[in-house]
Amino acid sequence: MEHKADISLDFIERISGPARIDIGAGTEDEIVLTIMAEILAIIRKRTPDFLKNKNGSIYSL
Repeated sequence: MEHKADISLDFIERISGPARIDIGAGTEDEIVLTIMAEILAIIRKRTPDFLKNKNGSIYSL
């Protein structure tokens, strides 16, 4: 049984490397966390930043 992912060309074109948000990760688990954080930021169309730098509610989109 073959499974094909339903991934748009637009999504594929947004992928860049190396994948990671620079937070000083050193272990494999920490590196996975930074990659997942970058993927989520891309999906949500967000730029990673410290919440302390955000004006207003941290829950606004």
